[in-house]
Amino acid sequence: MSYERLIAYFDILGFKNLVLSETLESMVGRFGQIYTTIGAAAVRHEAEQQDILSVGAIAERYEQIEAADLGGIRAAFEEATGMTLLLMSDSLVMYSHPLVHDRDDWFRQLSTLLRVSRTVIDKLLEYELPARGALGFGELYVDAANGIYVGKGLVEVYELAESQEWIGVVAAPSLTNDLSEMHKGFTMERWRQGKWLARADWDYLPYDVPFKTGPQRMYAVNWATTPNARHLQGSNLFRRGLAEPPQVAVKSTNTLAFLNQASRDGFQGIASR
Repeated sequence: MSYERLIAYFDILGFKNLVLSETLESMVGRFGQIYTTIGAAAVRHEAEQQDILSVGAIAERYEQIEAADLGGIRAAFEEATGMTLLLMSDSLVMYSHPLVHDRDDWFRQLSTLLRVSRTVIDKLLEYELPARGALGFGELYVDAANGIYVGKGLVEVYELAESQEWIGVVAAPSLTNDLSEMHKGFTMERWRQGKWLARADWDYLPYDVPFKTGPQRMYAVNWATTPNARHLQGSNLFRRGLAEPPQVAVKSTNTLAFLNQASRDGFQGIASR
């Protein structure tokens, strides 16, 4: 039996400081914000897959999910994306069912992972919850009933996320060849024929990702083209980040550099294909 899955791991930055500085009730509310983020990701993904959804229908769907309890939000997300959600303190994990790489649903599920990750980063920032993360494909054994999650795939995305020096999401080496194939073969005509397809440069792009050991050219989720990214430069979150000591402020500096480059390149890239 194959245990290979697509996996996304997000580490919410500064969460320990929030735990130490905020009341327990406030921190419980933070998890409500995280679940609201998950609900928004579900709705946005549904809308991207179905052109027939009107603005009114999307708003109604948002209201339905916001009115649900946490279990209902989780169920809506998992039904919309085909991915399972795991929330552990300051870590958010999403994983697919076991996948065979050469099956028809492979690139569809990879596109889902990219687009949902883009929304998650965007919506977390709406609540001033910056995160860094990684996407990968590898072994992950899951026994949810007994709380057992183990595999090389989970180790890969965890270590990759923890080694970055910015707010953002990078694709692990286990996905490089597939993303290169998707990126090179992308056209707007192909996207119009299959709305499920992640858009090259708009949803993901090659970038010199800042790591603690120095920049590495890899594919990154392009959240620079999301709604909240456009308001971040003058936000309190970034003002506070840039005012930190240099070893801390570097994350904000690197993030602003990404936003300035990726939003420009992203808009140009999508228009030219």
